[in-house]
Parts: sequence; C-alpha cells; structure tokens
Amino acid sequence: MPLTPRSGRRAARPGFSIVELLVTIVLVLVIGGAVAKVFVTQLRGYNRTRESVAIQRDLRTGLGLLPVDLRAASVQLGDVVSMSDSAVRLRANFGTSVICGRPTTSTLDLPPQNLARNVLTSWYTDPKPGDWVAVYVTNDLDPSNDSWRMLQIVSIGAAPSTSCPGAPFTDPVLDPPASKPRWRVTLNDTVSVVDGGPGRPVRFLRLVRYALYQASTTTKRWYLGYADSVGGKWNATEAVAGPFAPYAATGSGVRFRYYDTTGVLLPTPPGLGARIGRVDVTLRGAARVRGEKDTVVVRDSLLLRIALRNRQTQ
Repeated sequence: MPLTPRSGRRAARPGFSIVELLVTIVLVLVIGGAVAKVFVTQLRGYNRTRESVAIQRDLRTGLGLLPVDLRAASVQLGDVVSMSDSAVRLRANFGTSVICGRPTTSTLDLPPQNLARNVLTSWYTDPKPGDWVAVYVTNDLDPSNDSWRMLQIVSIGAAPSTSCPGAPFTDPVLDPPASKPRWRVTLNDTVSVVDGGPGRPVRFLRLVRYALYQASTTTKRWYLGYADSVGGKWNATEAVAGPFAPYAATGSGVRFRYYDTTGVLLPTPPGLGARIGRVDVTLRGAARVRGEKDTVVVRDSLLLRIALRNRQTQ
C-alpha cells in the first residue's frame, strides 16, 4: 500500500488571541477593582459602626458612674465641695452602718460586717482617717429637727470585746467578738449620746473628684477621670470612661451645668451657698475613622439630668 506523504503544515490549535487576552485582563481588572472598592467601602462602614458602638458604650459607662454619686450628694450637708464646667468634687457614699454603742461623745461602736443573722455594716472599701461619717441625729421633743451631722474620722479600729454585747445588734453565740470584732470610730467632734445613740444609722463618705482630663500628651486622648482622697492625699487619676471629645469652651467632652431649684441656670462655677437643685452633665464622644478621601470624625453625645438629694429651697 503506498504511503501518503505528511503535509508540512501543522493543524492549528485552539487558543486565545492577544486581543482576547487583553480584553479578558481588562475585564478582570475592572471587576476586581469594583469588588475591592465594595469591600473597602464595607470595611470602612464596619469601622465607623464599630467606633460608633464603642462611643455609645463609653457614654453608657459614664451614665452609670456619675448619677450614683451625684444623686447621693446632699447640698445642705456640703457634700458638693467644688464645681467647674469640666469637673466636680464631692463627698461620695461608700458604706453604711448602725450605731451599737457610744463609749464617749466622740466615739461610735459599730457591728461587724459578717453578722450571722443581719447585715448592719456594709462598705466596699475600709474607712480611713480623713473620711467622713454622717450620723443621723434625732430630737425626740421635735422630730422636725432630725438631721444628719457630718463629722470626720480621726481613727478607726477594732473595739473591745465588750462592745455591742448582744441583741438587737449581735447574737452572743453566733457573733462572738473573738472571730467577729466590732468597729470603734473616733470622731473629730462630739455628738450627743442621747440624740445620736445606739440604733441611729450612719453613712461613710470619701472625697472624690470626677473631671475631664488628658491621660497622655502622646495619645492626646481625653477621658472622664476619677480620683479619691485617702488620708488627706489624692490618689492618681484613673480613666473610668472614654475617650471623649477634648476640652473646649463649647462642645467639651464632659460639661457640667448647674441649675437652682427653680430651674434657672447658675453661673459656672456657682457661688458659695448657691441653691443647686440639678446638675446637667453632657458627655460627647468622638473617634477618627479613615474615610474614602480623608479621615472622618464619628461623634455622639448623651445628656444626663441629675437631681441632687436634699435640695435647698431657701
């Protein structure tokens, strides 16, 4: 059988031309760029939402801290010590108890914290010299004159085993003095043993300060700071909420405004003896988020209206 000679030309293989490849590359770049743009937009939107949620969380933290101490402050007792547009200094409650003995006119005996049947003494930190005690003083002849008497602690420690010996404050069997020592508080002034005797409630207070402050000049972030005074010395300020907007004459991150009992705005700071009935606290949060072209500032704010206890009306 004769052989058929092969052709010198090879059969054409299927493939893409240069034009088709260029068109495909352009389409991939266009579609990829669009997808990337959508992704970046979504990511920036997520970051803005995250910062907004963080700001609201910080505002709620401030909301939970300030009203507790401000609502418990008594203007008549002088609990609010000093005020400005960005800070307030006051005596804050940190514990309560009931007098169970009066050895002298300047000392109080208190039940232990771990009584078997009742809880008559409770505080979240141990009282120290320099803290304050508000004693409820009664007047049997004229109950309208019942009032709180503010005194300062000179010393505090364990009372003798004979203090608060039994009912109604302690159980002689379940609350032995050896394992449950009583407290003895020495005051800087005297209180009538009759008017401020056993059974009268007492409150413990400590000087604290809330203020807008810049935690670091490096980060340049502003926070709501808290500090307390123990033994006449101020502890370091700690950031308890924030970051907030920086201090400014208007639009400050934390701003205090003071009103009298009729709702009239008082000058800042209010004068000595001002009849403060309400404190408005404005919290403003701010965070920087990178936008499509430049940095975007996310802002939010919260207004607290806090009525003070025992507001002056005269």
